[in-house]
Order: sequence, then structure tokens, then C-alpha cells
Amino acid sequence: MLGRPVRREDPVVYRVYEPDNNELQDLYKKVNYLKILEQEAQRKMREIRKKKAVEDAEKNRLEEKNREREIRREMGELDGDSDDEMRDDGVDPEEALRSRPKVRERYKLAVE
Repeated sequence: MLGRPVRREDPVVYRVYEPDNNELQDLYKKVNYLKILEQEAQRKMREIRKKKAVEDAEKNRLEEKNREREIRREMGELDGDSDDEMRDDGVDPEEALRSRPKVRERYKLAVE
């Protein structure tokens, strides 16, 4: 240790770092940039959660619809070749054929 030993009676002096204006401006820019990044990340996470919730709801709806169809089929109420039965994605096959001319032509050729 250089100099004399430190005693309890000696005052403790802390040196405080005081940045100049340019450093303060740089720090504020960095802090604001980080806040913007955090807000953007939170927005993206909200969008992801919302999208996932919509997908889960659609999946649950289709599963419930398929369960009901299976129950009706087991009870003999629903014939396997029913015209009113929809595909798994909820689109009527006849409607899909009417809305897409190329598919309609291929379907007619396949049927003939």
C-alpha cells in the first residue's frame, strides 16, 4: 500500500463519472433504440400468440366436427357417400369444382 494506511476517521471520497453531452446523447439513443426493439418484439409475440390461438380454434372446430361425423357414422345416421358431407377443410366439393374451371374439366374427364 502506498502512502499512509486508511483509518476509520478518514472521509470516504467517491469519484462520480459524469459523461459529457455527446456521451449522454449516445446513451439516450441506445436506450431509446432498445425500447423500440423491445416494443417490436412484444408486438411480434402478440401476433404469434393471436395467430396460434386462431389456428388452435380452427383445429379444435375441425376435430369436433370430425368427432360428430364419426359418432353419426357409427350410429348409422350418416352414409359414407352422402352428398352433403364436406371435406375436412370445410369446403363443399361441388362448390370447389364450380369455382375452379381447370379442376372441373379434369374431373369431367376423369369421370368419363
